[in-house]
Amino acid sequence: MGTGMTGSRANRARPEGSGPENLKLRLARKKAAVLERWLERIMAGYPADSARFFSKEKDRFMNPVGFNISREAEILFGELVAGMNRERLLLSLERILKIRAVQDIAPSEAVGFLFLLKDVVRDPEVTEPGSVSPEEFVDLGARIDRLALMALDVYQGCREKIYEIRLSEARAENERLSRVLVRSGAVSREADERAGEKGIKK
Repeated sequence: MGTGMTGSRANRARPEGSGPENLKLRLARKKAAVLERWLERIMAGYPADSARFFSKEKDRFMNPVGFNISREAEILFGELVAGMNRERLLLSLERILKIRAVQDIAPSEAVGFLFLLKDVVRDPEVTEPGSVSPEEFVDLGARIDRLALMALDVYQGCREKIYEIRLSEARAENERLSRVLVRSGAVSREADERAGEKGIKK
């Protein structure tokens, strides 16, 4: 009799088909299929030749971009389904977005790969029609939206770092050319120093 009561309590504690966790467990079981479809859509945003190379070449040294995207997409997916650990998410986003920052693309395009996951999880082969409540999709969609907002901040930070590096390189090159001109006698040292002072004031 005691056993029956225990079993009844266990069933009430874990009602079948309940809560957002249902979708998370389903996605965790179909992780390989979800990642494959998501990566296909991400790669489709690159030129055809690049997309084929990124997808097929598995050597991390021969194909650092493709390897990086695949690895970080898996980490991001795992956090979306499980814990949303902020530190892990930020680190993973930075690894992807610092590559996209070099490509000098618009912020919306840079973080757009995250929204592709929404379509993937709604694929009938991933989540059978009617098997998941609309509320569960809303919950996951909200997580993806929060991740996209984080990604925009990360991308902006990456762009600012690149700008600072380029500005530093431009200043160093300008100083090098100034020294060459002074040594050649084309410009006097006093004129060069006055030009430098004007640059500093600007």
